[in-house]
Amino acid sequence: MPFFFLSMFHMMAHAEEQAIVSTTAESITIDGQLSEPAWSNATPITNFIQYLPTEGGLPSGKTEVRFLQDEKHLYIGIHVSNTDYKPQATITPREQINDDDQVGVYIDTVGDARTGYILYFNPHGIQQDIRYSNGSWFVEWNTVYHSKGTTRDDGYTVEISIPFRSLRYPETENPDWRIMLTRKNPAKGSKYAWPKLKRRHPRMFMQAKPLQGVKPPPTGAGIWLQPSLSALYNMEDQDGELQPVADQEWHDQIRPSFDLRWGLNSDTNLAMTINPDFSQIEGDVRQLNLNQRFAFFYPERRPFFLNNIGIFSDIPSTLYSRSIVDPIYGVKLSGRQGKIDFGVLQALDRSPNSSVHEKGTTGFNSDDIEDTLAFNNIIRMRHDVGKQGFVGVTLADKRMLSTDFSPTSAFSDVLNLELSYPFAQTWVGSVYSSSSYAGTSDAPMLGNQTAISLSSRPAQGLGGNINLLNSTTDYRQEMGFVTRSGYYKASGGLNYGIPLENRSFASSSLSGSFWQEEEGNMFAQGSLEQNIRLQGIHKFELSYSPNFIRFSDAENLGYRLRGSWESRFSANIRSDVSVSHGNTIDYSTLSSADYTDISGNIVVRPTQQINFSSTLNFNIFTPKDTETEHAFNTYNRLIWQLSRDWGLRLVHQSTVYSAQETQHNGSILLTWLTTPGTEAYIGSTWSLTEENLDNVTFFAKFTRLFRL
Repeated sequence: MPFFFLSMFHMMAHAEEQAIVSTTAESITIDGQLSEPAWSNATPITNFIQYLPTEGGLPSGKTEVRFLQDEKHLYIGIHVSNTDYKPQATITPREQINDDDQVGVYIDTVGDARTGYILYFNPHGIQQDIRYSNGSWFVEWNTVYHSKGTTRDDGYTVEISIPFRSLRYPETENPDWRIMLTRKNPAKGSKYAWPKLKRRHPRMFMQAKPLQGVKPPPTGAGIWLQPSLSALYNMEDQDGELQPVADQEWHDQIRPSFDLRWGLNSDTNLAMTINPDFSQIEGDVRQLNLNQRFAFFYPERRPFFLNNIGIFSDIPSTLYSRSIVDPIYGVKLSGRQGKIDFGVLQALDRSPNSSVHEKGTTGFNSDDIEDTLAFNNIIRMRHDVGKQGFVGVTLADKRMLSTDFSPTSAFSDVLNLELSYPFAQTWVGSVYSSSSYAGTSDAPMLGNQTAISLSSRPAQGLGGNINLLNSTTDYRQEMGFVTRSGYYKASGGLNYGIPLENRSFASSSLSGSFWQEEEGNMFAQGSLEQNIRLQGIHKFELSYSPNFIRFSDAENLGYRLRGSWESRFSANIRSDVSVSHGNTIDYSTLSSADYTDISGNIVVRPTQQINFSSTLNFNIFTPKDTETEHAFNTYNRLIWQLSRDWGLRLVHQSTVYSAQETQHNGSILLTWLTTPGTEAYIGSTWSLTEENLDNVTFFAKFTRLFRL
């Protein structure tokens, strides 16, 4: 008998935590109430433990998360009660809930801890979704599901319905879905989780626990049809008066487009687009650099490229999708078979960009690409290795065509092989070798870039990293974002973190890097940095970085001193500011130069439905024996969310250069959005130089998603 009790105790002590899904036959109404009897019969998850900013501690009040399912949906019910504070809850555009209380649901539908879906909800049920793949987060990804919340002074309730066809999963009789849950309290800068999580885990979904009893249907994602219609009308200044832009073709003013997504099976997807409107509803914040050497990088926002973006992402970023500017069509096949992820992308671009490489690429410079098209192809395969590693291969091909579709002699091909493997809980090792063959048939360029890295980022204590890279002179990536080549680089560092009392954390780091270019240019830098997070809501950083630069025939011994501070003053005000001062080399005059860069941001929420943010950047650059240059940019945005679906946005941006005319840009936008893919926009943008109104554009767009 004692042996029996000891055995039972041992089994209970080592039993894996799990969430349980209950099956229901009754109809679930998504109203934020959890009033159906099935909810009370479902087993709740309740034991949340703090993991940010430090590990350990319980959240205020009680948190209960329950799971239900029927033949078509996974339902999640969230109930937070008896808090000792009033939760932060705003009516805000989708995705913009980072300042609010929220609950996160992390779902691994494969069960191998490599990929997952991350869904966040604020107390009103407003959504934010992210795709996770092999350690990378893709925050612009969207899918369709439904949620609604109700709020109280001491808590909130959120009810969620996720159609199974909005997720990708393998067809199997015994699904191995796994899950994690988080709850955020922004007033304390804290996050809590079930199960107990380690911060900075290199493969976070390894910590997920079974979602027991889930039974998704053995069908594919179905067919998604999304027709869109855009209208555009441009006017520009002509002799002091605004006049319609001359020679506007009808297809530049009225643009129908059509998108198709077909779930061939539950984990393979075909996406096609014809004449897509890839205009961005949210413009890019203008970047400043008075000592510019390389092109600016901008993030992707366009839906077609964001679909299954994780499959097409490799370590050297072979695909920079914004190099495909205005496709006539695009087609993409992606999915998973067994232990292999695969993706194939093809797009014909009517407005290709010139090379971003500082020395250019034969056949891809600005004069070469006038009146041309670009045929873009990429194939990507990734095979699982061990529990969390992978080996990948990417092949990219870009061909320039004349407007009659006959090929020119310009081409760019890249073959990349890579391996990444995590081990010993906090370590990740990666290596890749990328070979390129680019240029024209008369002047081909053959190059290679190879890199190896090893890093450890423990939740606390000692960590570090080391990175080595070698790039040959003729290495090019015209579907990627390679601004220079012909150099080798070595970098590394050590860091140490220690938790403090009252949700505080301190970390120190010592790092260094060395670049050597083949023509003799050199850059060496050391850095000492101290970070402190106080009470979870205040963060201070201070760093000092001496450096040595050799460029062309000039040498300079300089430095950079940087300090930053960010804080959440209250539920309604958050701000951050950073200041850098140093000495460097002026790449145009090759003389020594002092510089000061100041940037800041403030977010104010005077009501639940109004959000005002202002971002400013101020650069001062003073080369030796030369007049000081300065640049100033401010980006102001006011959002008035009229309701859950309707919103109004005003944007103003000004850029002032000491040696150029002042530029002003503005826009007004009325938005209607129910779920991603069913949206409408109407608005106007304008541009001014000094006191002249240079151009005005009026636009409207409607898109409707049909799921068959």
